[in-house]
Amino acid sequence: MLDQSAAFDVIDHDILLQRLEFAFGISGRALKWFGLHLQDRSQCFCVGKDVSKTLPVVCWVPQYSVLGTLLYSMYTKSIGEICRRHNVLHHCYADDIQLYCAAEGSEDLAAKLSSINECIDELKSRIRCNMLKLNSEKTEFIIFASKEKMTPSLPWHLRNINISSHIRSLGVIFDSALSFAKHIDYIISSCNFYIRNIGRIRQFLSKKAFEMLVVALVTSSLDYCNSLLNGLSQTHMLRLQRVQNTAARLICRIKKFDHISTSSNLFTGFPLCLGQVSNFYALYVELCVALTPYMFKSWSVLTAPHTHCVLKAKTFSMFQPAAQPLTATGCST
Repeated sequence: MLDQSAAFDVIDHDILLQRLEFAFGISGRALKWFGLHLQDRSQCFCVGKDVSKTLPVVCWVPQYSVLGTLLYSMYTKSIGEICRRHNVLHHCYADDIQLYCAAEGSEDLAAKLSSINECIDELKSRIRCNMLKLNSEKTEFIIFASKEKMTPSLPWHLRNINISSHIRSLGVIFDSALSFAKHIDYIISSCNFYIRNIGRIRQFLSKKAFEMLVVALVTSSLDYCNSLLNGLSQTHMLRLQRVQNTAARLICRIKKFDHISTSSNLFTGFPLCLGQVSNFYALYVELCVALTPYMFKSWSVLTAPHTHCVLKAKTFSMFQPAAQPLTATGCST
């Protein structure tokens, strides 16, 4: 995982406009509109009543906007070209760059790492030409493998690579064994922090406002990317289920040792595993209809037309009364 320092704040307007014209064929009035949008801007700083001198902004695109992210992706178009030239798979999300490869055995891994190392060296040179900077201190490297192959022997010229035991990508913590233990620990810690603090102000909030606060801070944390946790051991799932039960008791004002089934609130009757399974099937359906990220394009085995109906039926049946209890990996209802 590669990290760039202040990427959106150092994009040169002249280089960007040249790239829009020569690499993407934007010209005439459209190119002029981009120039007017970016140029002739100024900035100053205000602290209390003191205001700094106004200076022109020559390097910048808006970070928290759709257009700013799109312009940044067009500005860094060469990253994909370099990765493809070195046969290195890549995935870019705004200014976060991920390089990855699959290998079998230590020799194949060493060859793939050499390609990635050469790719990173060329990326550093190209990024420097684009007036950007690669943050080497935040660049992370991880190997996903079984316990038997967790520490492969690397050639001498690659032993200076720092191998991390876990990395954080888009809010999810991945460990080298893909057990998601650290990610679950982080979710439980943050949710318990929110639950404790929300409980302290419960008497000052209306019931509706209180429920919205719990859903926004606690339930959203439990639900974020939870399809990745599908298939984990029941021990991990029960830890997360206890957090959801605690939030449910908080909403329904149930005592600590009372069973949550005594409440008729829908929030308490929905097992955590069903949310994960439903999100997993939603991703599965997207794989079938080709609404998938670039990294999943190789999963072409799921494009059979009859599979669509099967998946829709399974997804729909999850929320319907059934004669037999619905079971999911790691828990049952």
